[in-house]
Amino acid sequence: MARQLRSGRKYRSVAIDDLPWDIGEYPTRQMETSRNSIIEQLFAWWLRLPGAKLPERPDPELMKKLIDAWQRRQETIRATAYTMPCAECGVQQGPCITAERKLITETIHKPRLEAATKRVDETLGDTLLDALPETGTAGS
Repeated sequence: MARQLRSGRKYRSVAIDDLPWDIGEYPTRQMETSRNSIIEQLFAWWLRLPGAKLPERPDPELMKKLIDAWQRRQETIRATAYTMPCAECGVQQGPCITAERKLITETIHKPRLEAATKRVDETLGDTLLDALPETGTAGS
């Protein structure tokens, strides 16, 4: 069943960088809240709404572990993408090239990056969970 919105709420699009969004799930779950709730609290505080308070921050050691794990995962995904052919630019391995001038680029075409991400996920699973306390699950 689809989640129902409370009265006075609408879905809104907000662009958030990958790092905070990806790693934010784990500490919020551990703190028995959600990324959405934290964003709402921060926005209410920023707007100086009456009664608004800053949300509790996650454990700094946990955050360091999660950030390090996320960065290692991104490096693994990029390295994996470079070993795969790219349907967009035609390279068989290595960096992608631009379509117009055939120059090497730092970016990896989205389909190639998505395929590499899928391969890493299938091979390694969710390495961010490994950064969590002993049981490997949040909230334990």
